[in-house]
Amino acid sequence: MNDKELEKIELQASTVYITDKSGEFLLIFHQTFKAWLPPGGKKEPGEALHITAIREVKEETGLCIGLDCKAKKINDTFFTVPVPAIVQLEVVSQCVHENFIYFITLPEEKPKIRTEKGVSYRWVTAEEVSLSHGEYWDDVKQNVQSIASGHWKPSWNVLITNHNEKPTCGECITQ
Repeated sequence: MNDKELEKIELQASTVYITDKSGEFLLIFHQTFKAWLPPGGKKEPGEALHITAIREVKEETGLCIGLDCKAKKINDTFFTVPVPAIVQLEVVSQCVHENFIYFITLPEEKPKIRTEKGVSYRWVTAEEVSLSHGEYWDDVKQNVQSIASGHWKPSWNVLITNHNEKPTCGECITQ
């Protein structure tokens, strides 16, 4: 990817790799892409990308994640926000997509997931992902392996994974 291609970002999104206490990964079957992917999606107008991550996790899994992201209000204009594990830039059909990829570990094993009717999910080990043929995209395999091998640190600490409580995020910017 060259500098000219990066001049205009056409789409921004957030993705969240979620592991449970045992180290298994939560993946959702996305009908659009016919693939097992972590929760995530497009940024809404005016939405901060870490808020996109929180919203997408809620929409796709039913998990309402409260965060301890150690954000700080610097002054009335500036705040710190959670840093993604990586930022992925890719050219898709001559459009640049920017994806903020976060990683969190839940404080429990396999919490109850509530997906929309007909949406499938699964908890998988890193080994299951790496040994599969065609079920997972290459970047999903690479990211799962990076997390499992300890190359990525969690983007924030999860305080709650309750389906009923409203997410809170300390002094983070929330909508």
